[in-house]
Amino acid sequence: MLRRRTLFFLCLWLGIIVASGSTWLYLENEQAKETRRQRQLVQQHERERLEVAAAEEKKQFVSHWIEQAKAELASGRLDPAIAATDEILRRYPDEPEAKSLRNAATGTKAKASDLLKLAIARDHGQYDQQALDWLHEANALAPTNLEIAAALARFSAYVRTIRVPGDFATPVEALAIARDRDCVILNADTWQGPLVINTAIELRGGDSTLTMVECSPEDGSAITIGPDAKGATVSGITFRHPSFATGTERFAVALVRGGNATFTDCRFTEASGHGLAVIEGGQATLSRCRFTDNGWDGAATFGHGSRLEVKDSEATNNVEHGFEAWDGAAITLLNNRCEANHRNGIHADCGPSSAVIEGNQLIANREFGLVLDSASNGKITSNTARNNQLGGIVVRAAAANLPLTANTIIQNQGPGLILEKGLAPAAYLNNSVSQNKGQDILPEADLDPNESPKPDPERQ
Repeated sequence: MLRRRTLFFLCLWLGIIVASGSTWLYLENEQAKETRRQRQLVQQHERERLEVAAAEEKKQFVSHWIEQAKAELASGRLDPAIAATDEILRRYPDEPEAKSLRNAATGTKAKASDLLKLAIARDHGQYDQQALDWLHEANALAPTNLEIAAALARFSAYVRTIRVPGDFATPVEALAIARDRDCVILNADTWQGPLVINTAIELRGGDSTLTMVECSPEDGSAITIGPDAKGATVSGITFRHPSFATGTERFAVALVRGGNATFTDCRFTEASGHGLAVIEGGQATLSRCRFTDNGWDGAATFGHGSRLEVKDSEATNNVEHGFEAWDGAAITLLNNRCEANHRNGIHADCGPSSAVIEGNQLIANREFGLVLDSASNGKITSNTARNNQLGGIVVRAAAANLPLTANTIIQNQGPGLILEKGLAPAAYLNNSVSQNKGQDILPEADLDPNESPKPDPERQ
C-alpha cells in the first residue's frame, strides 16, 4: 500500500516537472521569435532609411549636374555640357535626362563642325555669302569654338564688291545693304543723293571729274557719314549741290557727323553751305581733295571732339574761309593751297584743342592768309602767306602758346605779321617777313572782333 502511494506521488511530481519544462520551452521559443521579428523590423527600417538617403543623394547629384549641363548647353559651351552629363552617366548609366542632354550637346557640336567644314571647303580668299551664313550659324551653335570664331573673322575680312549699276541700280540701294569692309563702286555718271553711310565701307568712284553725287540743297547733304561709320573711306567722287539755297540754314554738301571717314581724290563744290562740315565729335582725314566755290567755308569743323585733317589739297574761291575750326574742334592742315577765298585762307579758333598748320600756301585771299584766334597747343611752321589783301598772318593773345616758326610772309597788301596786344615781337623773329605794304610786323595791334570775327552762330 505504501509502495503504491509512493509511486503515485512520484509520477505526479514527474508530470508537474515535465509540464513546467514544456511551458518554459514554449515561452522561451516565443520570446526568440519576437526577438527575431523585432530585429527584422529594425533591419527593414534601416534598409528603407538607406534607400531613402540613397534616392535623395541621387536626386541631388543628378539635379546638380543636369542644371549644370543645361546652363552650359544654353550658353553654347558644348564640351562642358557633355562633361556634366558624363558625371551623371558614370554613376547612373541609365539616367534618361542625362542621356537626352548629352545627345543634344553632341548633336549640336557635330552640326557646328559640319557647317565649319562646308565653309572651309569654299574658302578661296574672297567674299562668299553662303560660307558666311554657314559660319554665322555654326558660331551661334558653338560660340566658344575658337576654330569657328577664327574662320568667321577670316571670311568676314574678305571684301565684297558691289557695283552700281550692275548689282544695284542706284548708290542709295547699294548702301542700304552694305556692311563693314564692303566696297561700293560707282560707275562714271551723275548719281542722286542724299547718300548716308553708317558702316565702315569703301565708296569708290572712278574719277572725280566723271563720277558725281548731287542732291538738292533743300534735301540736305549729298553725302553724310553717320556716327556708326567708324573707318569709312571715300575716293574719286565729286559732291555738289546743283542749285543754291539762300538763308541762314544751309546744308554742307558733305557732312561727317560723329563718324570717322577718309576722303581721297574727291571734290566738294558749289555747296549752299560748307563744302565739308565735321561735327558732333566726327573725324575726317582728307588728301588730294579740292574745295571750290562753296557758299561758306571750303571745309569746316566745330564742336569739342571734332577733328579735321587735310593734306595736299586745295581750297579756292569759297565765300568764307578756305579752312576753319572753332568751338573746341582740332585742325591739322599740311601742304595745302588756300587761294582767292573771300575771307581768310585759314581761320583757327580751336580753344582748348590743337592747331597744326604746316607747309601751306596762303595766297590772294580777300582778308588774311591765316588768322590764329586760339589753340592750346600745336605748331605753325613753314607756311607761305603771300599777296593777301588785308595782311599775312594775324595772331591773337589766346594763341600765344603756338610756336610760329619758319614761315614766309611776303608781298601782302597789308601788314605782314599782326600781333595782338601783349604778344612780344621777339617771340616771332624766326620767320621771314618782307615786302609787305605797311609794316612787316605790326605789334600791339588793338584787334576788335570785326577784324577777324568769330563764325556767325547761324552758320553752325
